[in-house]
Amino acid sequence: MGTVMNGKKWAGACVNGKTVSGLAKNGVVFYRMPVSTYRRRIMVGDNLSNRTIFQDFPDGFYKSGMSDGEQFNLIESNNINIYEYYNGGSYNVYCGNRTNSNLLYRYDLVFGRTMTKKDVTTGNYSNAIVTEVNENEAYRHLYIEDENIRPLKVGDIITDNTVFYFTFPDDFHVDIQSMTDENRDKNFIELDDGSDYVLAYVVDEYRVDFFTNNFSAQDYGVCYAYDRNTGIRINLSSKLAKDITDPWGNPFTGTVTMVDKNNEAYQHILVDATTLGA
Repeated sequence: MGTVMNGKKWAGACVNGKTVSGLAKNGVVFYRMPVSTYRRRIMVGDNLSNRTIFQDFPDGFYKSGMSDGEQFNLIESNNINIYEYYNGGSYNVYCGNRTNSNLLYRYDLVFGRTMTKKDVTTGNYSNAIVTEVNENEAYRHLYIEDENIRPLKVGDIITDNTVFYFTFPDDFHVDIQSMTDENRDKNFIELDDGSDYVLAYVVDEYRVDFFTNNFSAQDYGVCYAYDRNTGIRINLSSKLAKDITDPWGNPFTGTVTMVDKNNEAYQHILVDATTLGA
């Protein structure tokens, strides 16, 4: 932010009635709009060098069934990994490599308590581009910031190449159950062609689902599904709009005409604004 008249700092700036992200004079920036940065799960292609890895592990979280000394890579690159490691009665999640690893999370099964929960900032690594992610419950508790993503808003134009990111916690079915009645859907995002995003209860499942032109996109459009008999069935991290298609071939594309910001699901669907239409 830049100091302006009478020593006061601007909270916003408009030119010809339009909000601008910054203003400069003679090449010097004297106003810059503050940017809210959202977090998403880590994806193939992300650079983990000099990044903060955020975690939201709940107290008491651990992966059962691991043997002593067992290690499982959640996120892999050529130089840095994020991995689960069971050792001496403790479940651990580390970020790093063989010579330098930082502890993100530790749960001591012997004493039954969480010992460590912290975010970690990586160092300057070469070849730290993510090459593989192995999605499980632990992976879904790891995030990075992305300045290009945000929730959808009215007026956004969704094209075939629009990228969505999802951050639904595995226990989101509790929120769906509290917000819906059986066999009743609740829209929280709508497009101008009749497509919508709904919280849904469908045949013993609690779901967050795309509908295109009022037809269910079936599993192509489900980003979260919890089966009441078997547990989590789907919890996606990302999806291209063109891959969300109903049985008649209609994609989830169009202009956003309504968003319900009070709906609990709304905050868990983010869009890469650089992939929206003009």
